[in-house]
Amino acid sequence: KDCEAVGDFYDASGTTVTLAERWTGGDWVIQATPAVAGASSSQLTGVSCLSANACTAVGYDTDSAGVIVPLAETWNGTGWAIQSVPAPAGSSASGLLAVSCTSASACVAVGDNTNPVGQSLPLAERWNGTAWSVLSVPNPKGAEQTGLFAVSCATATACAATGSAAGSDGTPAPLAETWNGTAWKVTATPL
Repeated sequence: KDCEAVGDFYDASGTTVTLAERWTGGDWVIQATPAVAGASSSQLTGVSCLSANACTAVGYDTDSAGVIVPLAETWNGTGWAIQSVPAPAGSSASGLLAVSCTSASACVAVGDNTNPVGQSLPLAERWNGTAWSVLSVPNPKGAEQTGLFAVSCATATACAATGSAAGSDGTPAPLAETWNGTAWKVTATPL
């Protein structure tokens, strides 16, 4: 009977802020989510729960310098807490869109990252129970605008993520990548 949903809303000042709600079997109940200090906007875009008292949500916020950076928060059954999430080196904007957890020490989140020349690249990060770290994710050959939008992990070392990749003509194509616990690999997808 317990379900968790995340997103965002405009507060009284018109600022975009994070939103989390729990279904208790009869009603949806809004949960307080902490704000990132100095952020001008914050959004949660994906959530994964191991139990009613253990959820991880991901998204992104706009920091005090105006840069979009990854965001993660955890629910312990009592309250939400912000986790420190690194942005890829040299990123001009990056965010997480989906997350899948298989244990308290194994979560994988995916999204996209914009490099300094404006190219959008796939992004994946891993939680090991202590910290988030950026994983190396290959960009499909010839792709200029790429992102991963969904991820599902069967185990800590077996994940699949999907998204889209567009070449120089801007035409999007489906993208799938798999994680074996060591490396990500682009997998063929039919059109």
